[in-house]
Amino acid sequence: MSVSETVEWLDGERRWRVAYDQLGQGPPCLCLPAPSTISTRREMRGLAERLATARTITCVDWPGFGESDRAPVRYRGVHTRFLLAFLARFQEGVDVIAAGHGASYALEVARTIPEKLRHLVLLAPTWRGPLPTAMGPHPRVWSALESVVRAPLVGPALYSLNSSRPFVRWMMRRHVYAEPAHITAELLDDRVRTAHRPNARFAAAAFVTGEMDLFPTRERFLEAARGCPVPLFVALGSRTPPKSLAEMKALAALPAVQSATLPGSLAFYDEHPSESAAAVAAFLARE
Repeated sequence: MSVSETVEWLDGERRWRVAYDQLGQGPPCLCLPAPSTISTRREMRGLAERLATARTITCVDWPGFGESDRAPVRYRGVHTRFLLAFLARFQEGVDVIAAGHGASYALEVARTIPEKLRHLVLLAPTWRGPLPTAMGPHPRVWSALESVVRAPLVGPALYSLNSSRPFVRWMMRRHVYAEPAHITAELLDDRVRTAHRPNARFAAAAFVTGEMDLFPTRERFLEAARGCPVPLFVALGSRTPPKSLAEMKALAALPAVQSATLPGSLAFYDEHPSESAAAVAAFLARE
């Protein structure tokens, strides 16, 4: 049985309502979806249901994404602060599973409060936003683009192109899922609705342009992984886009990191939840 709730989080003077689901019984495990334009905690559902046979699973949407509050703010630092606060709700050590860009925030938090984490699992981990990954580091250009998307009138018009149904379908087929048959009309409708929630463009623009990036370089990201104070597992999809795959392989190759390559692309854990759950459960069972 799953319970859907919201929790209020006070970040400075702003109060956020953050959506989460809880299911299963046993030691606590926190699942964090990829913070991106179309992502939602529902993409973790298949994985969570399989892990919930032996654990209490909490799947939470990030502030600014999914069904959590979307606010017209700058999102730099918001997600690390949120994760620190959310982990404080647990009375014992937590296994943390983080997808996509959530990997960066999870690594930073593991370094800050290692006593709160038992194991850290990174699924298709990324450290750099899509535009800098695809087109290179041009910080002034990407910062200016984020400002344009944030602006009234022109911002919503520009964002509507990035969140249109044809573009979302193209993005899902090109980057997110390996098998076109997985992208049903129901799934596409859900992702389009997610992209069109009020104020969605602010966090989405910060993510796409790299303004949410925690680490300025690959080496800094790898340095955080090398210094991870808890057991670290990295899983990646065999059909991940080449540039992203190269970054993930660099992380997986670190001496202290355990890793697995699974079928699928960036959202392999949604497309192949059984294989993903088996790999994750085997790692979490290790002491």
